Amino acid sequence: MRGGPVRNDLSTTLVKLYREIFGRGPVKTTTYAFEAGYVTFLRDLLTPQERVLVLGRRSDLVCQARVAIREAERERLIAEVQRLTDRPVLHDSFQFQPERNLAIELFWIPTGSEDGAGSTPTPQAVAPRGARH
Repeated sequence: MRGGPVRNDLSTTLVKLYREIFGRGPVKTTTYAFEAGYVTFLRDLLTPQERVLVLGRRSDLVCQARVAIREAERERLIAEVQRLTDRPVLHDSFQFQPERNLAIELFWIPTGSEDGAGSTPTPQAVAPRGARH
């Protein structure tokens, strides 16, 4: 995997932003670099109140709230990714799976990034079953 310092900075920054935006940051993050950008898996991020709703089979409410808040903070997240990578974000995607206590952030960045895009094989991405947007 390439882009170690950028990947680490992205993980750290997303933890900080999630803490500010949602009131609790993820316990574990992993960021992967690929030819067209970065994907970060954020695990164990539900607040105690969200956990109660998930256990009460109201994941829909948790998902709706998280997606709405994330969308409201979208520009802030993109600005931080652009600052860290020194490249424009062409597209971003957010998936949230409250039942798995997992969020996935994907940022598409132009090829030729500072990490030497194209020097590593591109991993195949497969959307998890039941993924929500």
